[in-house]
Amino acid sequence: MPIKNSVYDYETNADKFYGIYRGVVECRFDAELLCRCRIRVWGVHDELKDKTSKRGVPTEELPWAEPAFGLYQGSVSGNGQWCVPLQGSYVWVFFENGNWMHPRYFASAPGLPIQAPIDEGFNDPMMLFPDADWIGEPDTHRLMKRDKLGLTTLIEVKLPNIDEAIDIAFAGTWDEQPPMYQAKYPFNSMTYSHSGIYVEIDDTIEHRRWHLYHPSNSYMEWGELGELILRNHEKRWDICDDMKFEHVMNDYHRKIDTNRTSLVMLDQWDEIYLNRYGRIHKNEHREILENQISHIFEDEFRYIDLTRYVHIYLDEYKIIDIDKIEMVGGNRVNLTYGTNIDFTQGFKHIRSDDVIHLQSATEIILDAPIVTLKANKFNDQASQTNISQNLKWGGIADGDAKFAELAKEALLANSGSVSGTVKPNNITPEPPVAPAAPPEPSIPAPPDIPPPPPPPPIIEYDYDDIPPEEDPCPPLPCPDKDHIIV
Repeated sequence: MPIKNSVYDYETNADKFYGIYRGVVECRFDAELLCRCRIRVWGVHDELKDKTSKRGVPTEELPWAEPAFGLYQGSVSGNGQWCVPLQGSYVWVFFENGNWMHPRYFASAPGLPIQAPIDEGFNDPMMLFPDADWIGEPDTHRLMKRDKLGLTTLIEVKLPNIDEAIDIAFAGTWDEQPPMYQAKYPFNSMTYSHSGIYVEIDDTIEHRRWHLYHPSNSYMEWGELGELILRNHEKRWDICDDMKFEHVMNDYHRKIDTNRTSLVMLDQWDEIYLNRYGRIHKNEHREILENQISHIFEDEFRYIDLTRYVHIYLDEYKIIDIDKIEMVGGNRVNLTYGTNIDFTQGFKHIRSDDVIHLQSATEIILDAPIVTLKANKFNDQASQTNISQNLKWGGIADGDAKFAELAKEALLANSGSVSGTVKPNNITPEPPVAPAAPPEPSIPAPPDIPPPPPPPPIIEYDYDDIPPEEDPCPPLPCPDKDHIIV
């Protein structure tokens, strides 16, 4: 603890100091961390910092003034509200039991500084406060009195960094709502720290707000209608130890500029009552470790600009309802193991410009009135041998000579099926007359993707300075003393 001067070093005009005095904080760095300050008090000390005068006291020898904090939770074991006033602040002081060596401070007194700090008493020894930009200006914060807004973080930092033209999926953009500041004096209550942190509770009529701002340009602001602006400049962690519920009652627009991952440790349910639109501009990679079950009750349209990869680790089962297929075409048609295609109704046409590959276990029953399998060869996928004669046939085939002869005999005999091997001869038989090609199927065009709903319009605000209004409460004239009732 610093050693205090003897009481005889201070000559005063009174033995006791009762009442409330005004003083200036000259030191706030209490080694005991008790929120104490060294305060030079008018009427007790003078501005000299040496002992040549009767009341000259260096800053480091001023007695420590203890705080008299409010009653919220008291001031014990960390409970209560804690703060230390800045050096250069004007504060109100009283002396406990009138002892001028036991000062207590309990409130601050704003004012109108008229000069920068100097190296004398009743000034900030570090000469930081009052700030040079505030000389000749009331200490009241500019956001409260709506003055010189261009010198506050509201204009300097927030407005130039408003996020604009954020893309919406498929079409459109949206903008961040600008600051909703429209305060008027004296409705805006301020808590401000010289590091740039402040809190506003604004009761301005029709523009009520709650605003929390951090100098990194992170802020949270509620507006008159309850609208919320939440901006996070750096990383953000959102941890919920239990269940989380989120309900968006209107549209939901979200954009992620880099990557997004999602890991669901158990099950996930997605239910969409109307339409779902998706667009993949490059690749889609999917791994299904067990089963994939899809129920599509009407139409499914998928558009992939480049490549789509699907990896199924177990089995994928496909059931082809041949009544809904009119033509399968391409350079090759592969009908592989596990596929059972039954041509029993209507006109069917499967065409390959090269080879129709059949695997040994594949059974194709051709009992429809007219069926055309058009290819150069019918090969076993495994053994690469011609297995045309192993087909159960009841229609017309065009292509391999041996198979065409078998098909022609079956057609003439009208037996419905032919089995066995037909011996080839040196003369190629004439192929049967192929029926007319079926009409091209009419594939419905996919529906147009409607644009997403637009975001609500951005409200514009006025950030011009507002001059002080005239006093709506002028002082009343003093009544005649004869009319005063005692």
